Amino acid sequence: PAQFRDVLSRLNGHKLPVVISSPGGRLSAALSIGRMIRKHGLDVTVQGTCTSACPFVLAGGVERHAAPGAVVGVHQALMIRSGSAEANADGKQLLANSKATARQFRLMRSKLRSYLGEMGVSPELASEMEKASPFEMNVLSLQRLQELKLVTAEAAEVKPSSDILTSSMEPLP
Repeated sequence: PAQFRDVLSRLNGHKLPVVISSPGGRLSAALSIGRMIRKHGLDVTVQGTCTSACPFVLAGGVERHAAPGAVVGVHQALMIRSGSAEANADGKQLLANSKATARQFRLMRSKLRSYLGEMGVSPELASEMEKASPFEMNVLSLQRLQELKLVTAEAAEVKPSSDILTSSMEPLP
């Protein structure tokens, strides 16, 4: 989010379209970037693949487009924690099923539904996420994306230009 914020600050009020293609990343970063996009009144176009957390960046666009052949997919969020004595080699561990984890998932689901409402996207997108485990992908058709209001229009293919702001999120390690 910090790099994206820096780029936005250099635009001096110009409203360039944001073109995204990403396999996803951290959900908190996607929500932050989506809110920055909305605050600046920018449109977003998916060119290529936009999966995992990426659709929440797309949701931030005032107008949200899918270029021909764009792939947009969602899945259940993967919750991890750091600093555990039982953590794996990356220092991260999947949270086990427990009452605390169930509460965290409910809280996260509530935050996601609130964010989607804030962005004018159907909260049913959260239900679409539940259809695929964190290790699978629920790829949504253009028709379904439009029904959910995640895509407001199909876009023409986007050509690289100096008048386009591109963004990518780093995938999780």
